[in-house]
Amino acid sequence: MRKAILAILLVTVLGLYGCEDGEEDIEEEQRPYSIDTQKIQDFDSEAYFKKNGRVQSAKDIEKGSQVAGRVSSINVKEGDQVTQGQTLLEMEDSVANYRLQQQLAQNNLRQAEIEYEQTQRQLDKNLRDLQRGIEQSELDYQSADLEKRQTQSDLEKNIRSLERAKRQAKLDYEITQQDFEKQVEQLEYERSLRDMQADSSIARRELENLEKELENARDELESLETNNQQQINSFSTNIENVYDDYLSLVDEINYEADKLLGVTSENRNYNNRFDTYLGAKSNSTRIRAENKLRESIRKYENLEEQDFDDLSQENIQGKVQDLVDGLVQTRDMLDEIESTLRNSITSSSFTQTEIDGYKEQFGGYRTSIGSTLSETRTLRDEVDSFFENYIREERILKRDIERMESEKGILQDELDQADYDLGVEYERLLLQQKEALENAEIALENAIDDLEQAKQDKEYTMESLENSIENAQIGLEGAEDDYQQAQEDLDLDIEAARAAMNSARIEYQEATDAVNDLTVQAPIDGKIGQVHVNEGQEISEGDILFEISGKAENEIRISFREREMDYVREGMDVEILHQGESYIGKLYSISQTADENLNYSARVRLQEEIPRLGDFVTVLVFVDMKHPIIPVNILSNVQDNKANINIYENGELRQKEVEIQQVVGKGVLLKTPIEEGTKIITSNVRGYNEEDFYLQKQ
Repeated sequence: MRKAILAILLVTVLGLYGCEDGEEDIEEEQRPYSIDTQKIQDFDSEAYFKKNGRVQSAKDIEKGSQVAGRVSSINVKEGDQVTQGQTLLEMEDSVANYRLQQQLAQNNLRQAEIEYEQTQRQLDKNLRDLQRGIEQSELDYQSADLEKRQTQSDLEKNIRSLERAKRQAKLDYEITQQDFEKQVEQLEYERSLRDMQADSSIARRELENLEKELENARDELESLETNNQQQINSFSTNIENVYDDYLSLVDEINYEADKLLGVTSENRNYNNRFDTYLGAKSNSTRIRAENKLRESIRKYENLEEQDFDDLSQENIQGKVQDLVDGLVQTRDMLDEIESTLRNSITSSSFTQTEIDGYKEQFGGYRTSIGSTLSETRTLRDEVDSFFENYIREERILKRDIERMESEKGILQDELDQADYDLGVEYERLLLQQKEALENAEIALENAIDDLEQAKQDKEYTMESLENSIENAQIGLEGAEDDYQQAQEDLDLDIEAARAAMNSARIEYQEATDAVNDLTVQAPIDGKIGQVHVNEGQEISEGDILFEISGKAENEIRISFREREMDYVREGMDVEILHQGESYIGKLYSISQTADENLNYSARVRLQEEIPRLGDFVTVLVFVDMKHPIIPVNILSNVQDNKANINIYENGELRQKEVEIQQVVGKGVLLKTPIEEGTKIITSNVRGYNEEDFYLQKQ
């Protein structure tokens, strides 16, 4: 029956408070929906019991005991005149140990105050430590940026130096070319003046020496080609092994990334549980991550079909570059995934622990890819350097062989003709000048190659430094996030410690009141009619101690239900409403024995007389319920002492079913515990839905 009455009363009050304008049509997507929130501990705990009574004339009252104990002294006897506040009786604390409870409560209060101060000091220290962490991260970021600028300056100086070397090599080439032209003119002139006859024996020895040199050069060329081919085979094997390792790693990464992002049909529904929260703070970041994953899958399929039978320079260098491009693409995808995780929203379906687990997993992949990328770039540089030196050395050897074969032919002609004419010397000197010119040309080409290599090295070095700066930035953001989280945790911990301290104060005050009640005082001026106890007698809470006869004064008799008795005490002030006027009274007598209706009678003495006896009045008894009182207008679906309450958590609305303990005025006490710090939504959210709106605190 009580549950039915409670439900009807709640529905009635909700009907008075729940009338709102009709919902508006929502046209735009994801518009802000403004709400008001209030922490559970910030709701008022003060309320009042509203009682109806009638003004009566009263003379005799019964004074009962508020506590249990043993009577140590009775200071009055029957027939004595007493005044209000006079001590009538004192009791020993021999039954309920109120003083011990008071001492324990006082100790608990001191301990709670100490823990509150210690908690505040410790949390302040934690914040200072985290602030120093932020400052260190800022220094790391600044150092990385300074290193980047200094390295960039050094690399640019090196490039300028190489550009000067290139210009000098070009100048040397032009000078050598001019010298070559002058030598040709001089040889032409000398040939027209002299006619030299060569000694056959000298020419033969020169020919034999030249043939030996030619044979050695050919052997050297053959050995060079054999060694180079072995090195090419080794490069091919290494590249194939790196390909296998990379394909195995990227296949695993693509699969795990697909399980997180749900790009392919195979894993499209795998992340349904947390898909809404993944990258929710930045949808563009998640889209980039998904596109990077699709590119990585296509790149993997292309690299899987590579052929390693073709050992040409172009094919080998192309494979190494494809591998570098694939690793860079995979690294970029992992960076976007890490950014997506940082922009995710935590919830019960996607906890911070789970997000941190994904960060650690893909961070490990990022480290493996970065290591493989560094090794592969080193391999690429070795391959490029090898082919550059291989072609250069082979070209020089072939040119030397060609020159020696030419000189051999000339010497052979001299032996056949048995003369050294000026034409042979001319050709020989001409070949030497050509060789000098070709060497100058090679020096120029080397200078150009060195300059291009320096520019590439600058690009790779700057990319590495950019990564260092990015890592420092991530570390700084992480330190700032930790500081922000610690700030929020500090507020919650301080509030919890403050609540524990306040609870200890209430318990101490209640224990102190019980100790004070061991001394019984007269509630009114009057005469002791009868004493119901003796010294040494053990009494219980509610036992009648005295009957006191006073002068006839007006009073109001009211009654309390059992569940209200914990909140009222004799001596409390009350407010009396009568015909639009307000009067002050005092609750001077409360019976500790229930009547046949299970109600406990109480008497209110007026400080000012109401003109007419028999008039009906309203008595407001203000009490502290010691627990938050929740306004009924923020409850919904009230039925069978149960209701729903809206909670704001991690940027989302969550409904919680609660059980109602009792109705207090225009609010209710909850039987269901709610954790301190929980944010209750106090505004109307009937027009809210998560598809069209996002919540925004006012």
